[in-house]
Amino acid sequence: MFNLFKTKIKKTWGLNLTDRHLRAVEIEGTGKQWKIKKLGKVELPPGVVENGTIKQPESFKDYLNQLQKTAYPSSIRSHFVNINLAEEHAFMRTIRMPKLAPDEMEEAIQWEAESNIPLSIDKVYLSWEELPEKGGDKIPTLLAATPKTVIDKMISSLEEARLTPVTIEPDSVSLMRSILETNPESSNNPVLIVNLKEFYTQIVVFDSAVVRLSTTCETSGQDFDKSIATKFKIGIKEAEKIRKEVSWNERNDLAKQLQEVVASPLNSLIKEIGNAISFYQNDQDKDIQNIILTGEKRNKWPGFDEFLGKALGLSIKWQNGFDPDKWPAKCPYVTEGEKEEYNIGIGLALKSLESGF
Repeated sequence: MFNLFKTKIKKTWGLNLTDRHLRAVEIEGTGKQWKIKKLGKVELPPGVVENGTIKQPESFKDYLNQLQKTAYPSSIRSHFVNINLAEEHAFMRTIRMPKLAPDEMEEAIQWEAESNIPLSIDKVYLSWEELPEKGGDKIPTLLAATPKTVIDKMISSLEEARLTPVTIEPDSVSLMRSILETNPESSNNPVLIVNLKEFYTQIVVFDSAVVRLSTTCETSGQDFDKSIATKFKIGIKEAEKIRKEVSWNERNDLAKQLQEVVASPLNSLIKEIGNAISFYQNDQDKDIQNIILTGEKRNKWPGFDEFLGKALGLSIKWQNGFDPDKWPAKCPYVTEGEKEEYNIGIGLALKSLESGF
């Protein structure tokens, strides 16, 4: 949402930044005929990035250079990059604005932001876009704000690595763009995404290709593994293996025992999803009928879609996979069960295909 260039940059790539990994995606093609040209992934040691904020710029630069050089099947040479912003640093709200000339809108947005953003306006960067829906005499507008300190640190760190950021946008926007590529039928109906990650779970609601709600839940795959490890007195790696091998839909004693062991994190996750559904339905007066599961390690959650669907009384399915032809052949950075790791990176790379970008 923070587009730093007004003119179209022909060749950008997506850089997905997390606390533990950097992932790179470069695509080629146009429209729906795109495919992934290059992929990259490097692991970050603790402390380089914390809560989505770059804490060690020099180390970050080294790992970023490594990411570009070791990309498959060849190094990434473009200096123009689209990068994600951790959701906790992005504040988004839908407001309704009168129909104004562009110069008047600029000033009006500033006034509206002061009453809608719980941060000092002189300490944030503002971005907004008109939403594709009718609002009578008023124009529905998505307003976004993020602290200047976070954006400035990100830009300076990228520039130190000789990269030029073109777009900086929240995780939820990139994730939505990626999901819509694999689930186009979801473009006109409210959809809730449950993005199961290693250290937290991201919950996003979008409707008509616009993010309406985004929140994070502290419950994560790691919490499930810790509960299993504690109960069976085993290591985290072994607990992770058990979760991966035992289906949530099995009826044997081990599966039932596993569900009992993880009851606490499981109930917490179900509660957070329920809260998001209730909030959206009360705010928008629309029902959410579909939930899409995705995550960094889908192969660790066999049968979880059906199990969670029964618990919530809703239709839940895993994200449809990208067409195999879109992936580079024999890429060492991705296996079938881990392709969802690249959702946000792909969403960032797809930004370059949008009209007007």
